[in-house]
Amino acid sequence: MRELAKSLMSYGWAVSIYGAQQMANLLTMRGETSSNAREIEELTANVVGKLGSNARTAYSMANDLQRAALDMLPGGSPAASQPAAGCAEEGTPASAYSDPAGKN
Repeated sequence: MRELAKSLMSYGWAVSIYGAQQMANLLTMRGETSSNAREIEELTANVVGKLGSNARTAYSMANDLQRAALDMLPGGSPAASQPAAGCAEEGTPASAYSDPAGKN
């Protein structure tokens, strides 16, 4: 139990630092944005692939909402927004995606 708690804390910390680093890159426009986006999409797809069906559905709904909100900002383009790799397209049920762990 203690090792799981340590692993969860380490994971949360690493994701927080990585997110802050990517946000700083976005705000300062440093680095290649398309490769950064691809890298983040791969990480997202990996994590989403480990979610059970209920969690994946909740993720998909929240992700669709976030993406729609970003599209409403000035300069947003609904045509340019695409779901991250492995994430549900709008209107696609989460059950359409395989569960690699064999969980719900």
